[in-house]
Amino acid sequence: FARTGRFAGSSRLAMAFVDELRVALGVRARLAASADPSPLPPPPELPVECERQFCSRWTPERIRKAIATLPAAAAYPDLVARAADVLERWYHRFPLSVWSRFVRFADSGTGRKQQLPKVLKEFNESAPVLARLIAWVDEAAQAGEPPVAIVDLCSGFGFLAMFASELLPREHVEK
Repeated sequence: FARTGRFAGSSRLAMAFVDELRVALGVRARLAASADPSPLPPPPELPVECERQFCSRWTPERIRKAIATLPAAAAYPDLVARAADVLERWYHRFPLSVWSRFVRFADSGTGRKQQLPKVLKEFNESAPVLARLIAWVDEAAQAGEPPVAIVDLCSGFGFLAMFASELLPREHVEK
């Protein structure tokens, strides 16, 4: 894309994605300019009955509050609501050792400054791609096309693929 200025494949789809990305970045810039610079609220105290090795301060309720503050929440409110549901399922599905890696503060940029968990930072950055991917799979299904094949190039932490696997309808994605 960088060299030719074009995507391979459908130019209509590519231009829709570029337009959507520009809108999302514009929303992000407006939110950053007007956003309250205060960080997230301090973590809640652990419940008395909770032993440290079995609980996380990043509960589903706290994750929902934090994800609602992201720029993606303004641009993709339905996607953010669905992602919060996914995060709650992960909270209950994965052991604390895995969940703790998801909610470790991001180690660079905005994530470190705002003490934002890595999973939320990565979701915020991938929201435009996830929104377009969901729309593309839905369009293909409505057109009666066979299930689509999605290739993950393994160029990040894997959160995009994890969210996609939870958010996309299984019957419309090739295994």
